[in-house]
Formats: sequence, structure tokens, C-alpha cells
Amino acid sequence: MLKSTLIAATFLLLAGPAYAENMKCEEATMTMMTTEIEALTDAGKKEMAMAEMQKAKDMMAANDMDGCGTQLDATAKVYR
Repeated sequence: MLKSTLIAATFLLLAGPAYAENMKCEEATMTMMTTEIEALTDAGKKEMAMAEMQKAKDMMAANDMDGCGTQLDATAKVYR
């Protein structure tokens, strides 16, 4: 019993940060990131980031908030 509890607690500690990293899928976040992307001077990064942002917007429109948050993280990695 104690062993399975420790294993479960360890799993939650390891898995927790992965979920905590997702950005909030909300209009304010989308606006902030779009503004940052539009200010990019590297045309290649800008194009890639806008494509990733569109995927996040599509997920938001489909009410897939978890997927949207994950996609926002991916978008940020492209241009930060």
C-alpha cells in the first residue's frame, strides 16, 4: 500500500510540471503573442510563429482549451 502510494505521488510530481507549463488559452494571451510575433524582424520565424498561432486559434474556436494551451507553448518556442 505504501509503495503504491509513493509511486503514485512520484508520478504526479513528475507529470505535474508538464501540465503546468501550458499557457492559458484566452483572448488576452492570443493578443499579447500576436503583438510579439508581429514585431519580429526575422521573416522566417515570423511566418512559422503565425502558422503555429493559427493552429492555436483553430483549437480555441473548437473549444479545445488544453490543445490550445499546448499549441501556444509551441508557438512561443518558435519565436522566443
